[in-house]
Amino acid sequence: MKVVFISAAILLLSSCLFSQIDSRRGYEYLSEFTDTGMLYTDISCKNYDNDPVSVVGNHRVEKAFHYSSSYRYGDVLKMISVYTSIAAINYSEFFIYNEFQELVGYAYTTENTEIVLKIDHAEIKVLRENGREIISDNYFLNEPETFLDYSSLKERSDKQLEYCDALIGIPFFEKETLIIREKYKNANSDLPFRVVEINNVAACYLDDKLIKIIAKDEVTKEFYVENDKPYFAFYSGDSENPELRVYLRSFYPYKILFGKESLSCETEKFWELYDRINGDFNNYIELFTNK
Repeated sequence: MKVVFISAAILLLSSCLFSQIDSRRGYEYLSEFTDTGMLYTDISCKNYDNDPVSVVGNHRVEKAFHYSSSYRYGDVLKMISVYTSIAAINYSEFFIYNEFQELVGYAYTTENTEIVLKIDHAEIKVLRENGREIISDNYFLNEPETFLDYSSLKERSDKQLEYCDALIGIPFFEKETLIIREKYKNANSDLPFRVVEINNVAACYLDDKLIKIIAKDEVTKEFYVENDKPYFAFYSGDSENPELRVYLRSFYPYKILFGKESLSCETEKFWELYDRINGDFNNYIELFTNK
């Protein structure tokens, strides 16, 4: 289900009117960290009918994934809202992200509690706090004394990012990067590659599958390939430009490192560099078509 938020106006689809997620309140929190000019929201609900669950009674969970979307920049996650109703306990959590999918804000709310945190890597700053002393009243929290520690917040955030990937297809950057690094390691291991070279460009095949392309141009350019499309590209640096690393999921870029700088996908520089490696790759792979 998709709800479109435009500026202060909120257009609710009739099919979403059952939702218990307080998106207005969530967007107030989000506005403390970033612009909320136009975002989309996809909502998922577990136990929509509130059927009783053994031992705990009713157990309903709603998740909302809030993201910007454009043809040029793609989908950029901004916030995940989670509303939980379990037995007599009701509470909401709001996980807020920057364009690099780093957790930068968090809010926990109940009828009598509001805790809003700003997160800078593992450092936490309390923006507002009301009712922290009664957070242990939520007896479904496994360890209330560490519930707001960074490690606990990060663990819960990672679970929500996995749901986001599975339900609406926005990749979980950190997990995807680990997968790519493992593929990269395997592609550079001692395997029986068949190598074809044309005009200082080498294509490496394993069982007739293209694994990587290495081009010796003004800099060394490496493309790591799956299903004839790149999932990672590396350019060595020269006197004018630093090293370039481009990470892709489903052949679409989500992370670019230009030297030590991580580029935002909401900048033209990000897409200029992607267009460059995409153009280079297409030119090189044409050399080996039907070879």
